[in-house]
Amino acid sequence: MNESVPVPWCSAPALVLQRTKAIAEKDTLDISFINVTVSDVSVAANQKTVDTHYDLRSTQESYSSSSTTHPPLVSSQVEFEWLSPPHPNGAVLFYWLRYRRVAGTFTGQLLSEWSTVCYPERKGNSSSPFGPNNPALVRQQFIQLRNLWPGVYEFQLMTVSLAGNGSWTPIRTFEILESSKWATFFKERIFVPLALCLVLLLVTGSAAIWVTHRSLRRRLTRNTSIRSEFHEPLLSGLPREWELTSKDVYWDTAHPLGEGSFGTVYSGILQNFNTPGARQVLQKLTVSSGMRPVKRLAVAIKTTKSGSSPCEIREFMNEAAFMKNFTNDHIVQMLGILVHQSSHEKPPALVMELMSLGDLATFLRQRLSDEDYAQGSVKPSLAVNWATQIAGGMAYLSSLQLIHRDLAARNCLVNDALTVKIADFGLARFLDGNQYYRKRGRARLPIRWMSPEALASAYFTIQSDVCQTLMLHCWSFEPSSRITFSEILSSLEPLRTRMIHTSP
Repeated sequence: MNESVPVPWCSAPALVLQRTKAIAEKDTLDISFINVTVSDVSVAANQKTVDTHYDLRSTQESYSSSSTTHPPLVSSQVEFEWLSPPHPNGAVLFYWLRYRRVAGTFTGQLLSEWSTVCYPERKGNSSSPFGPNNPALVRQQFIQLRNLWPGVYEFQLMTVSLAGNGSWTPIRTFEILESSKWATFFKERIFVPLALCLVLLLVTGSAAIWVTHRSLRRRLTRNTSIRSEFHEPLLSGLPREWELTSKDVYWDTAHPLGEGSFGTVYSGILQNFNTPGARQVLQKLTVSSGMRPVKRLAVAIKTTKSGSSPCEIREFMNEAAFMKNFTNDHIVQMLGILVHQSSHEKPPALVMELMSLGDLATFLRQRLSDEDYAQGSVKPSLAVNWATQIAGGMAYLSSLQLIHRDLAARNCLVNDALTVKIADFGLARFLDGNQYYRKRGRARLPIRWMSPEALASAYFTIQSDVCQTLMLHCWSFEPSSRITFSEILSSLEPLRTRMIHTSP
């Protein structure tokens, strides 16, 4: 009865394990023990190497160990070192490393998303390179990355233990400078060819500048010769203060105001009031506008025909030589001479005040269709006013001992205030103390408007310009019997005054 008898109802042997609740901070890596080293690694040709690294240009998430053959190069290498947690929540299985590129020269290679790699726990090394030996179980861990683009990176580490994922470490950064593999690559593949191109470009540019400078110097020499042989004689009667440049005047060559035997008239805008004539007109406009500043002025620009001979251009410039001296309200005001850089290709142009309604002859013809002025007639008061203005202008010219030689309605201009002014002084001549001027040589003259003595012997006087009581006096065959412009003005002024006072 004392024998030990097995009890059949006892259970089979069993092993019971119990895991304590995980402590989150136990799996957290100490950031003070995380070290990052960036270096350049030379790999010789045909050298067998075992690369235990992760390539940043790949999003591969597994550890790789491979034997490869590299050509000679300098490769960037980043080594991460840290200490595993001393008291993890059970065994450490592996570590996560994630990184991304946040700044750099090669913006096309900028990584905006995190790349994550896995690193298994290393066993067997219990010593710490960061300080004295720790009595706790501490292991040194490391991982290497190679062939990284130059730039600034940020990274984080995380422990994965039997309790699961730990916490990411705070973000830290490291930088790969361009003195790594990529600087060597660009220095060999780009900088050297670029330097050669720059040298070639510099030599080519220097040669081009030298050729251009020599051509410009020859052109300036030629233009100086042209000015001395062609330009100066044309402007001999005009001081330099009357000259305008293309910067002073803007003009529209696409829409001419009119054409004649001399050339073409264009409209333009005077932007700088640098000449005596321009300053005189500016003063009048400032006073008439209530002292408001005038910055721009509409003008007329008179040019010669293309291909005109020097003699024809000289005749054209005589007009400017006369007009610069005129200061009368019934003579078109000259503002300056537009001088081009190449006077041989573009002769000087005459800049005058703009008479917006054109010449008197055309203005009268256009009024033929006006119902108020049938048969081409105008109001007597307006006709007398025009005659008085023309007589006043001619009296002024007579006082200067100047003969116009081409006085006609087509050479009298009308502005928007219906004021008539005398223009076109291409045939004008000063008597210079003589009582007459005899034409010598060949020239085109207005036969229709010439006096008998001018037609017979090219003999011109002031009376030649005065060519019915008043009209009969003007048409007298004998020059000495014709009345003067001053007498015509004296006859017209009382008539104009009476018409002004009696007009409704």
